[in-house]
Formats: sequence, C-alpha cells, structure tokens
Amino acid sequence: MPKNIADTPVNDFDQIDLGDKRLDERLKKYIEERTKSSETSILGVSGGRKGGKAVYRLLSNDKFKVEKLLKVVSKATKARMSGTVLLIQDTCDVNLNGHKKTKGLGYSSEHVLGVKIHSCIAVTPEGIPSGLVDQSYETRAEGKSKLSKAEKAKRPIEEKESYRWIETLRKAIKDIPEEAHVITICDREGDFYELYAEASMLETDFIIRVTHDRKNEDDEKIVTKLRETEAMKKLNRFF
Repeated sequence: MPKNIADTPVNDFDQIDLGDKRLDERLKKYIEERTKSSETSILGVSGGRKGGKAVYRLLSNDKFKVEKLLKVVSKATKARMSGTVLLIQDTCDVNLNGHKKTKGLGYSSEHVLGVKIHSCIAVTPEGIPSGLVDQSYETRAEGKSKLSKAEKAKRPIEEKESYRWIETLRKAIKDIPEEAHVITICDREGDFYELYAEASMLETDFIIRVTHDRKNEDDEKIVTKLRETEAMKKLNRFF
C-alpha cells in the first residue's frame, strides 16, 4: 500500500504510452488536477477555457485509447495487492437522456439512453481502496429486446449482458501476485450458475449475494440452511 494513497492515481500513469509524449504529459497533468477536485467540470479543473480545450483535444485524439489507460491502471493496482484483497464487481448506468441533441446514443436500459459501466475495484478488508482492476462498457442498440423471455433464456451465456461478470472475473484474477488472496464479491446480479461454475473452475474464492434459494450438493436449500446456523440465530435476536 502506498504511503500516500492520494498520490496513487497520478503515479499509476507513469508508464502510460499513448504514442505521443505531449499527450502522455497532458493526461498525467489532467489526472493530477482531477484528483484534487473530482466534482469540478473539465473547464473548472483545467483552469479555464484554454486548459479545457486541451483536455478535449486529448480525449478526441485517435491515439487516446481507454484500453491503454485501463491496462496501466490495472497493472499498478495488482502490484499493490498483498494478503487478503476484496475484488468488488458492480454495474452502474450513465443516464444520457438529457443529451437530446446527441446523435447515435444507445440505451443502458429500456427507457434510458446511456451506457452501462461494469467495474471491479480492489479493496482491503479494512475498506481502503487499492485501485481499479477492470472496467467494461456497453450500450444497447434498442431499448427493449424483441426476444421473448423464453428466447432470452435459451441464448448462450456469451450473448447475455450477464457475461460481463464472467469476463471481469477472468481479467481481475489474471497476473495477481502470489502473495495476494483475492475474494470476488458480487451483488444479486451475479447470482447465476455460469459465474459460480467459472469461479470454481478458476479455483478462486467468491461471495455472492443470492437471489434464489438454490440447492447444495446434499439437496438442501442453501438460504434455508444458512438461517438454521447458530450465527444466524444469534443475529436474529437483535432484529
């Protein structure tokens, strides 16, 4: 863990290579400015219109690739891992319904124009974030699928949006230090068979909040079984 975690976002980009040293320096300068003021607009954090235009030119440059940023950040985050590390996955939607004049926007859900962002961050058991491990983005061409519920269920997992959980799991545990013991944590959206099967095959630990009261190898309902444990009985006394 770095001595000053506030410096981490800037240091993580030391190895960035966008194919142009000027772009590299502009990016690192912007990250440094953004770290000091995360809620300010690009114009505000860049010191005005001139600095803001420089950032927009950076973002629109063909050499600026999100994949390159993610690669160096993920590598730096994994280098900090040691001991027990929680790899927390979750999805959020960026709502772009207010951008009425923007052409070509897709949907993040049935009635919302936007982007789904799926992230995995590394956190210590004490709750201290170590950094971003993986991130993916997707948008739907149409808000509502024309497939029936039965047709959706028959699709292979690779064609479903939930596949992002499996892909993220694979990327998150790749090239982690030997001294790190990682535990993947997911909310109820991660409660599906293929994710459990993948985690078991990769021999990695996980904690997933269940939606379904599934059966274990002994044909017992897992939620029902957990409620019968001594720990749950003690917990129930307080509620």
